[in-house]
Amino acid sequence: MTPDPSSRRTPEAEFVARIDDLLEKSLPERTIPWSASPPPEWAKQFRPRRIVDLGAGVGGFTHSVLLRLAQWGCLDDLEQVVLVESDRNLLPGGESALRAHLFRQVNSALPAGKGPGIALDVHLAFIELRDGICKGEMTIPILEQHLDADLIVASHLTYYFGEGSGHELLRCLRDRYLSTAGRIWCVIRKRACPIYHARAKMLRNLGITDVKPFDYAEYFESDVLPSLSGTTLLATEDKAYLCDPAFPNRGEAAHLLMWRQPPSIDPDDPYRRAVAEILVGSAALFVEQHFILGRCT
Repeated sequence: MTPDPSSRRTPEAEFVARIDDLLEKSLPERTIPWSASPPPEWAKQFRPRRIVDLGAGVGGFTHSVLLRLAQWGCLDDLEQVVLVESDRNLLPGGESALRAHLFRQVNSALPAGKGPGIALDVHLAFIELRDGICKGEMTIPILEQHLDADLIVASHLTYYFGEGSGHELLRCLRDRYLSTAGRIWCVIRKRACPIYHARAKMLRNLGITDVKPFDYAEYFESDVLPSLSGTTLLATEDKAYLCDPAFPNRGEAAHLLMWRQPPSIDPDDPYRRAVAEILVGSAALFVEQHFILGRCT
């Protein structure tokens, strides 16, 4: 009998750090779907003073976002960068090592001479949605000291809340923590790619239910966004990964993304075989969809 894939699941901290490295998240040309020049329409005249990255991980995507914003001329008025991450054990060395690493990720991305004038806050604290004082209101306690954010980055954060659709999280961020003219930069995995097609097929054959069936960009775009009244979609773009068969560690990355576990050494392991079948050819194995959201005016 084939075991449940969760039986060898990689610890979350190891998964996050390794995928950040394998997908080269700290390189904007690898992870940002908009080029350095010209700036996209949504970024023109956008000058955030406070940027909040909620669920910063090891800071690779944070670094890329700041580099791109700098290339677009968006950081002239920047005053504060806030990073929030729940897992203190993403790097060997624990909390102190992660905090120092995140500081380096931010400072190395800021324009020359800009760093000393920017307040950088790193919070290694649990991110949770709580009921607010008013009926129907939700809060994120760690953000109560950082209201009126001009840019909130939420990369794959929906996965960790409820059923994974992102509805409650995005509504809370927009209503309570986003400035009037602010943007939310949300990144969600797409179901329409070889990794998740193969995964869904394997789970069906095993009779196992997907634990996060709504945490896909297609569902977010078709069902969640239309239900977020008062939210406007300013831009959306896909970013493809693992296209080149010669890409270093392509198989390991695909296996981690498909099963959240490392490849088995057993050549007959069914999960390893499922990955091997999609490694042939140069199709993009993994795709993320980026959404830039704002308030309706």
